[in-house]
Amino acid sequence: MEEKSSTRTRRIIIRLSETEYRGYFLLAQNLGTTRARLFRGMVREALELGPDLITQDMKIISEGVYQLAAVGRNLNQELRAMHSGQLQGEPAHIALIEQLKERVTRLEELWIKAIKRSRNRWVPGI
Repeated sequence: MEEKSSTRTRRIIIRLSETEYRGYFLLAQNLGTTRARLFRGMVREALELGPDLITQDMKIISEGVYQLAAVGRNLNQELRAMHSGQLQGEPAHIALIEQLKERVTRLEELWIKAIKRSRNRWVPGI
């Protein structure tokens, strides 16, 4: 979890070559983040404090949460129908449950990729 900015009381001043600075500036710009957040992300990942996800990755996770909620609603409707006796585990419904399981597995894969992408972005050589 990210610390509140009010707890960020330490500053670091570093010197970079012109090429390093331009690369760092462009990297932050391309990732849609600030230079400070980019540096904090690199430090957090090097210290294994967890990912510092950027907007692109948060969109993937937010969309996944939305889809997972939809999957949960569908599954809940199916289970209610089964428990009320309206369904007897018909093949079509079993197939739907398998499809739901596959969607959840795919969401999990997307989330893991987003987190790994974040980690690789901040820590070179991983």
